[in-house]
Amino acid sequence: MQKGEPAWNKGMKGYTNSGSFKKCQKSTYGNLGKKRSEEAIIKAKNSNKGFKHSEESKEKCRLSKLGDKNPQYGKIRSEEHCLKISKALKLNHPLRGKKIPEEWRKKLGVSRKGKTYEEIMGIENSQKLKAQLSKSMSLSKNHQWRGGISFLPYSFEFNDDFKDTIRNRDGFKCVKCNLTQEQNKELFNQSLNVHHIDYNKTNTSSDNCCSLCLRCHIETNSNREQWIIFFHSLLNNRYGYIYNTKDIIKIMEKGV
Repeated sequence: MQKGEPAWNKGMKGYTNSGSFKKCQKSTYGNLGKKRSEEAIIKAKNSNKGFKHSEESKEKCRLSKLGDKNPQYGKIRSEEHCLKISKALKLNHPLRGKKIPEEWRKKLGVSRKGKTYEEIMGIENSQKLKAQLSKSMSLSKNHQWRGGISFLPYSFEFNDDFKDTIRNRDGFKCVKCNLTQEQNKELFNQSLNVHHIDYNKTNTSSDNCCSLCLRCHIETNSNREQWIIFFHSLLNNRYGYIYNTKDIIKIMEKGV
């Protein structure tokens, strides 16, 4: 049969197009094309009611579909195909619009009791779920949001993601003494501090922040003008940031 030609058995009774039968071989399904009565359907449902496969049988079934024996092995579904499957599952889910029975809830609770997300879902899926939950409950999306007062006296931008970005830029080392983040945790039980160079806690930008260990961060509380000049010079040499140090020191001297 050439490409584009109709199947040899199209429209013929007693034959199948599934590919499981050879040419001129009739289907062995005696009820092919026939409708069963309600009584027959109920009998078929009840015939295997309560039947359970043995552990040996389950293992044989598992091995028969393992790896390259699985018909879906190595196949990559297109994005369009995945969306269609997702939509179909949502619309046709057997529990759509229904409440999960109490018995099921108890079984789920017992099976997951004392286990972490990683143990239940796997490391990769648990990380994705945690990231989604964190994003869905951040800032104004959280029911306990109070306009950002918890950030004060810092700005909204001065969050964990920004701090990690600064630490990563500085190689997870104190820019003054080169103490690593691991060493800082061992000594002071905390990650590297992120210091605002001009001491303005609302001026949260990459060129105004640097990583410091706790000891060096405490040192910057005095002689602030000198530390501004020091860090501006250091970050200028290391990252090429351009500063107007004199104007910042004048503002600090005026107390503005």
